[in-house]
Amino acid sequence: MTVPDSPALSELATVAEQITVPEGYRVEIVGEVIVVSPTPSTRHARVIWVLEGVLRSTPVDTAAVQMVTIELPLSGERYVPDLLVLPTEVLTREDITWIVPISEALLAVEVTSRATYGHDRGRKLRGYAAHAVPFYLLVDVLASSVTLYSEPGQGRYHEAIKVSMGEQLAIPEPFDIVVDTAAFL
Repeated sequence: MTVPDSPALSELATVAEQITVPEGYRVEIVGEVIVVSPTPSTRHARVIWVLEGVLRSTPVDTAAVQMVTIELPLSGERYVPDLLVLPTEVLTREDITWIVPISEALLAVEVTSRATYGHDRGRKLRGYAAHAVPFYLLVDVLASSVTLYSEPGQGRYHEAIKVSMGEQLAIPEPFDIVVDTAAFL
């Protein structure tokens, strides 16, 4: 676990680790705030289920996992992406416990909800870019759009491909897959 040299963020991490969370909730540190969010809706779950299936067909040896905590060393934030794609070997490494280094992330997926909309489109977008996560897929069910961010550098993504919900979206190499977002509707 790496936390910046900030007493406030260290205290937040300590408090976050001690929170007793009701079943079906998760704890994240977004910005300088502890966020406890409920389990997703059935539509949200359907989007993740579809994406997991599509990602299984990718030619690279990866695993798409839910409920995994990643820590952002530059800010001390902790995110629990709706779906995180990692090299499969990361899941068997003994040096990783419940916090996965963000440097292992190949693709992070967030599905918006009313509770997470601002974080997913703002703070998390910037956080993933600042830590050079190669791809960030934002499924915005509220705006009926899907955006694939790529080419991180200098704290932001330099490429964004946005489609309306219902259209196809290509995720390039190393994934080399096409997502039919009509399945999200």
